[in-house]
Amino acid sequence: MSTASKPRVVVLGAGFGGLELTTLLSEAMGDSIEVTLIDKSDSFIFGFSKLDVMFGLKKPDGVRMPYSRFAKPGVRLLKRTVTAINPEKRRVTTDDGVFDADHLIVALGAEYDFDATPGLAGTNEFYSVAGAERLRDMLPAFKKGQGSGRRVRRALQMPAGA
Repeated sequence: MSTASKPRVVVLGAGFGGLELTTLLSEAMGDSIEVTLIDKSDSFIFGFSKLDVMFGLKKPDGVRMPYSRFAKPGVRLLKRTVTAINPEKRRVTTDDGVFDADHLIVALGAEYDFDATPGLAGTNEFYSVAGAERLRDMLPAFKKGQGSGRRVRRALQMPAGA
């Protein structure tokens, strides 16, 4: 525990886990602790809303929800990119400073590496906004059956019999 009067909690990642935890800490502990929530983005994108982008129903900016709308009282929200984590010292280095914690929670989510799985290199996906936009741009050709679907199957990495 630090010599500071309040325990310092640093939460990395403002996805479901980080947002829920900081909400619970804010409600349960109030200002008896220091809570810092660090994420590389300034907004949250709910998973299924990427389908709205993929099908052209919404633009990417239309599905972004600024974290400032969700930040709870007593939670300091910082847009930073984590560059190093020292779990033994409970220290986080970011692109804009170092943060020490009495309690360090890592909830950074997952990043997909399709190239690491044989046969999936170059696969398109809708798990990210960029992937949903790429698929959105391919769907018109798929719907029209242009090129007997070969170009679309190749872009989606679908087997020829699919």
